[in-house]
Amino acid sequence: MKEDTTEEVQIAIYRVKDLTHPAKKFKVETNANQLHMTGVVALNKEINIVVVEGGPKQQKKFKRLMLNRIKWNDEKTRGEAAEASSLSEVGSSMAKSCELVWEGSAKKRHFGPVKFKVSHIRASQCFEQML
Repeated sequence: MKEDTTEEVQIAIYRVKDLTHPAKKFKVETNANQLHMTGVVALNKEINIVVVEGGPKQQKKFKRLMLNRIKWNDEKTRGEAAEASSLSEVGSSMAKSCELVWEGSAKKRHFGPVKFKVSHIRASQCFEQML
């Protein structure tokens, strides 16, 4: 789905707690590429940031993917799932493994095709270097 972004491009930033599972990485990268979006995924052991640029329809579809379609807590074992269900308060706070941090617009694109960048330094220093 290509959109005309010559006038303005929509930008969204997502915070993901855990993006180590290869299937989750594949879904994020593949869907962003299929929607012809640009951006970057900053991977760090503390936190992961996904920045994507595209048109309004692309952003709507990607937002639905990130917040609803991907089941971020599926990798739990049965023991962990039973423990989490017994602690409903803790489970509800952990359910938000992906959240939309910011949405906005810019005049032009700032990134190329979606790439994963891994950093082993502190998260604050990592994101300053990548962005």
